[in-house]
Amino acid sequence: MAVRAKMTCVMNKVDAQYPDQQQVRLEAVYSNGDDANASWSKDTPSGRLELSITNPEAFNQFVVGKTYHVDFTSAD
Repeated sequence: MAVRAKMTCVMNKVDAQYPDQQQVRLEAVYSNGDDANASWSKDTPSGRLELSITNPEAFNQFVVGKTYHVDFTSAD
């Protein structure tokens, strides 16, 4: 079974302690009246995903304020 999360980027910055790493934080989107989003947020009203990224091209894909789908599937 796969789970799809709707998340918004709330932070992307260079890590002060490790300047070769950049930090990205995504937080779950809570219902904004959108039916698909209301379904997701009813069952998972909160969540946070934090990434440390050393690839600038990957880091630049995350824009503060932009919403993303994050898909979770079993790695088995």
